[in-house]
Amino acid sequence: MSLTLGERFDLYLDTLNNFGVFLLDLPDALIEYYVFEEFATGAISFLYKTNLELYEDEGLITKAIREQSGRLREGFLALKLQGETFWRVESVKRAPEWRELLTLSDCVKALLHERWTDEELKMLCAIGYCRRLGF
Repeated sequence: MSLTLGERFDLYLDTLNNFGVFLLDLPDALIEYYVFEEFATGAISFLYKTNLELYEDEGLITKAIREQSGRLREGFLALKLQGETFWRVESVKRAPEWRELLTLSDCVKALLHERWTDEELKMLCAIGYCRRLGF
């Protein structure tokens, strides 16, 4: 079963909302869940180049948002390839590479808020573009 544009975009927003500097204030078990389960799955699927291009083509995101979202995905995958050294909660909390990615996610969310007001996001949700705001 393939997802609609609205479902994909909703999951893109959900992926971003599960990743940011706010995670550093959470217990280790929640950091592990949000980073290594929720964000890991969403980054691979909903921050994929083809999806980002679709969101941009449909006017949901700008070129800057597409580019920064792509950087976020690529940075995440690069850390994953580093192996166990970076693939643990303690690294998320202390490594500057993780801090950079968490901050980048927050920047992407800020760019989305420059693109859309809360009212516009609500309207997108009402017409089926997304199920929840999360912002």
